Amino acid sequence: MTLANMATGEVVKSITEADVDASIERVRRHAESIWDEWAWQVENRTWEIKGYASWDEMRHAEYTNLNGVQAPRAERPELIARFRQAGLTQKETAGTLGVGINTVARNEPADLRGQRGPEKTPQVGGFEEEVIDAEIVEDDRPTPEVRHSDTDSATVSFINDLRGPWSRGITQTARRMTPQARSFLIDALQSTLDQIREIHHEQSEV
Repeated sequence: MTLANMATGEVVKSITEADVDASIERVRRHAESIWDEWAWQVENRTWEIKGYASWDEMRHAEYTNLNGVQAPRAERPELIARFRQAGLTQKETAGTLGVGINTVARNEPADLRGQRGPEKTPQVGGFEEEVIDAEIVEDDRPTPEVRHSDTDSATVSFINDLRGPWSRGITQTARRMTPQARSFLIDALQSTLDQIREIHHEQSEV
């Protein structure tokens, strides 16, 4: 596969599958270099060389144990810019960095701001739904103050739901899903967890 430098138009050396495999192995051995390696892989569209349909598909297949990692806060603006300029959507960028979409929207290059693009969900139960991502608008309204006892009660009730019927219902449904649909469900749940984790980190620093 012959590639060209997007900035200069200069043709660069062809990348082989062996080059991609070497990069993947470096990520596995050296977690501290994961972000530069992933940015390199995205910028060179290495999933096409490996035969995957997308970066997300390659990331989930090749880095099963790394899908929960989160980019260091100080490196996020630069990484977000690199991933977005390389063509990843806000959702793909957020999933790769382990952050919420709001974080991507706040830190992405100005010329890409709000460009999240249409995405299709996998077919589940015979239906395919097109999801059009809209521009994120930050809600600056103050959060209503809740009494501590009410918060504790609501939290306990919510956790009990997660451990009980709600969780069992999702598990039972997942057993009837296709592998592709289960993968989509995992991504959706992981995205929610990432957003909760981000909220936790942001409020812990206040």
